[in-house]
Amino acid sequence: MLRKKISTELNAREDFKYPLFLIALGAFLFLPSLLGQADSDLLYDILFVLFIISSLFLISADSKKVRMFTLAIGIIGITAELFHYFIRPLSDSFQVIFMLIIFIYFIALFSELIGQIFRAELITLNVVLGAFSGYIMIGIIGFFVFRIIFLLEPASFAISESASRDLLYFSFITLTTIGYGDISPVTEASRNFAIILGLVGQFYNTVIIAIIIGKFLQK
Repeated sequence: MLRKKISTELNAREDFKYPLFLIALGAFLFLPSLLGQADSDLLYDILFVLFIISSLFLISADSKKVRMFTLAIGIIGITAELFHYFIRPLSDSFQVIFMLIIFIYFIALFSELIGQIFRAELITLNVVLGAFSGYIMIGIIGFFVFRIIFLLEPASFAISESASRDLLYFSFITLTTIGYGDISPVTEASRNFAIILGLVGQFYNTVIIAIIIGKFLQK
């Protein structure tokens, strides 16, 4: 009976981990704008914490190191934001360090997600949602790199004063190769990474679609 109960709980977790993770990603990206709170750092911080929690469900039971790293990132993120709000704003140097830590976290989480897609025996709706989540994560990873470049050299982009939101937007239009031209990279570092991000986005789409079609044909 206990074994059956544990098995049922594990199956429920597998059924909901990708939709939950995708919802958390979507909320983090779009909810503040939909609520008219695009400039609310507090709301973004709350949504980021919820995203960290959702990522714990995504990580497989065997990936204990990734799970512990995720918990550590959550604690560091909350601590940094509390310090920022109640003691003093973080300097650019500390922001760069914090962004590097978050960047490493997203790389680890992305690797975990892609590994699960590769190991999937059958293509289900959950696997497709996981693949879509991975594509969105590439855009967020690009944002953190662009943000680090901007903190190190603010003249790297022709951009407005609201750098965080604009760089997130720039990351996704670069990833999807839309390129409206309203924001443009100026320095070599920003231009080179824009090229890399565009190439990664196209490579991801090609490889993931090939994997999904291949596994679907084997069904």
